[in-house]
Amino acid sequence: MSAQNDTQAAFMEAMNGLKEYAKVNGGFITKDDVLSYFKDLDLDDGKLQMVYGYLMANNIKIKGAASEDNEFLKMMETAEAEEIQKHQTGRTGGRKAA
Repeated sequence: MSAQNDTQAAFMEAMNGLKEYAKVNGGFITKDDVLSYFKDLDLDDGKLQMVYGYLMANNIKIKGAASEDNEFLKMMETAEAEEIQKHQTGRTGGRKAA
């Protein structure tokens, strides 16, 4: 197994463990919990923001992390809104008023 595969496996293990921890903790965790679960992966601030955004998008509240400031979460919300718009336009697109 390559080093990249090992890193990906460790990341997924940490993410799944953290999600499970949040589940038994009523959907709440802290930034320190996130840092603890990912301590061996040396994530930079950008990658941590992506982790926070992913967790928030999955209804996990992170004490000490503001959702309105999370760029990853904003990207996900924008993509979701665009997808909804595309489907709505697709349903009514091409119809002409009678």
